[in-house]
Amino acid sequence: MSKLGFRSYQLLLLAVLAAGSLPAAYPQKNQKEAAFNSFGPLNKVSGHLLNARTDLAQGRNMAAVLAENDALKARGDQLEVEIRLKELSPDILDSIVAAGVEVTSSHEKYAVVHGYITADRLDELAGIPQVSVVHPPYGATRNNVGSVSNQADASIRADSARTTYGVDGTGITVGVLSDSFHDTIGGTATGASCGTAAGCTCTLTGSSPQTSGDLPSSVTVLDNGPGGGSDEGAGMAELIADLVPGADLMFRTAFRSEADFGAGITELKDCGADVIVDDIIYFAEPMFQDGFVGQAAQDAVDSGVPYFSSAGNHSTFGVADDYSDVSATDDTTFPPTGEDFTVFTGGNEYAAITLPAGCSVRLVLQWNEPFSGSLGTGATTDLDLYMCTSESAAACSAVSASAQGNCAGGASGDPLELGLFTNTTGASATFYMAVDHYCGAGGADTSADVIAFRVATFESCGSTVAYESGIFDKPQIYGHAAAEGVVAVAAVFYGEIDFAGAIDPPSGQIDVESFSALGGDIPFYFAGDGTPLAGAPMTRFKPEIAAPDGTNTTFFGSDIGFDADTDPNFFGTSAAAPHAAAVAALMLDSSGPLTPAGVTQVLSASAVDIESAGVDTLSGYGLVDAKDAVQTVTDSTTGCISTLDLSAQTISGTQYFRACDEITAGTAFGVSASGGLRLEVGSSGKITLMPGFSVTTGGTFAAETGAF
Repeated sequence: MSKLGFRSYQLLLLAVLAAGSLPAAYPQKNQKEAAFNSFGPLNKVSGHLLNARTDLAQGRNMAAVLAENDALKARGDQLEVEIRLKELSPDILDSIVAAGVEVTSSHEKYAVVHGYITADRLDELAGIPQVSVVHPPYGATRNNVGSVSNQADASIRADSARTTYGVDGTGITVGVLSDSFHDTIGGTATGASCGTAAGCTCTLTGSSPQTSGDLPSSVTVLDNGPGGGSDEGAGMAELIADLVPGADLMFRTAFRSEADFGAGITELKDCGADVIVDDIIYFAEPMFQDGFVGQAAQDAVDSGVPYFSSAGNHSTFGVADDYSDVSATDDTTFPPTGEDFTVFTGGNEYAAITLPAGCSVRLVLQWNEPFSGSLGTGATTDLDLYMCTSESAAACSAVSASAQGNCAGGASGDPLELGLFTNTTGASATFYMAVDHYCGAGGADTSADVIAFRVATFESCGSTVAYESGIFDKPQIYGHAAAEGVVAVAAVFYGEIDFAGAIDPPSGQIDVESFSALGGDIPFYFAGDGTPLAGAPMTRFKPEIAAPDGTNTTFFGSDIGFDADTDPNFFGTSAAAPHAAAVAALMLDSSGPLTPAGVTQVLSASAVDIESAGVDTLSGYGLVDAKDAVQTVTDSTTGCISTLDLSAQTISGTQYFRACDEITAGTAFGVSASGGLRLEVGSSGKITLMPGFSVTTGGTFAAETGAF
């Protein structure tokens, strides 16, 4: 049975537009020029909110407004807002309350406030001097033991690592971040501060996976989330418990807000998590700098906690390009004439996307300027995102409505455009994405500054969506999964591993899942506070490793009929990431103190090469091998060699050598290998290859002359 049929399950889109294929959902940014021309507080407010403000003032009801704009959320007659500020103090928070905001959370560290406000008071809120930008809370997506067996245990040799080296994660705490933990599986949470994210002692007992023995009898739950979750966090925890049955488990929701996600990482670290893993991305996380979540994750890594994140389930259809004006004519009118559309790589200003009937695509556009508030000074350029029914500007309609004053009297807004587009024509149809330069640096009429931009795509119909080749073929990984010390994890169907490539062609080759996000060299232009990086762009290569998905849980997922049982199968990088984190827990149990960089290095060096030969943009260094990883870090000399004599060996397959102590290979040694040869260095070992040491191989040889 094909795995592709499960892709729609793995991607979460928060809503689907109810209007036509070029609907009134984003009505031509009708407030943008007014906001820009006013040079007043409204230029800080997102067009999503400004359009709602106009519609509500004209007598439309809230339900109709929400149905036409998936970015908006409301409670009664109040719109939900995220407020980013230059700084946040108790006095400033009082000013926000006085401006009509019912505050639900505030984060002084990130200078962010969340709450609800009636649309007619947005002017008052935006007039507070410290406010940088007001926009809707752009949502998140999941980057999608006991009585149930987990096929990853054998696939990546975690079972062999436990029995060979006597490790099971005892003494190690693994922290999980996802949507929820016990909204559906039941159980009783007891202890101080349950559900308030204010303590480390809230304990869950009696849930169905705990009763069946698939989760420990006690799990620490710092905050279960806002309610109505799928309990994906518990599904992730089941996978971890199978590989490290002795480990303690801890959970914290990441589904309240982007800033709260960052706070949750810090809470897990402060409550004693030794390894942290998540499967969430917020659409509005920065692409060219570390945002709230990326900074918190890096802080955890810097404090000694290895951090793993799902690489994402949004496949290989990203866009990365430099803005190139189609003409020298400046155009700041609505609707646009197309005079300031960018010319994509290949020479066309229209990028084709074919959507089956009823399918949606979410587009996230960002460019290389800093975010606002605590993340920087904000953008001085404004790019806009359009979808068109034909290759004509007259057939284009905005899919985002960001009117944040990027060009009105100085930097203010975020370099972000986000929208959801749905094909409601009743038949498969081809539409065309366009990126317009509205104002600011980098246009044909201003300066020669280069605007680098990226577009991430999230679609609801999987492989049935077709993207124009040569344009939609760039990295999709962004946000905190691209943080320097975070390990981004790709997904490999466990059947590929167990059956040696018999599932997907070519036969005998292990490949990542078709939905696993494309990586590569991810460019960064700014530090977390928006300061330009010297010599920018600086790049980070992602993903680092791959791990299995599609394995069993007691409740999460659905049975695919591939295996003999009827247990649900959990697919996505959301399942791969916890498997990799569990291997890290085995390594920590084996070695004692081990830095996050050491964990990443060992996982990479011991990985099994899959996909393209060598390091590649889909699997990184390859598929995790728990036994090899634990063997590399163990202090035991079991399985290591003290002498290296290759003079008489002919190697037909890949051979592994791990040194107990220093080994010198001199000029007399040579080896003929029709397969691959790898020399592995143990925790106390070193291999030195002297000049003249030769290897003839039909595969790969991982070591070069010198000490390593």
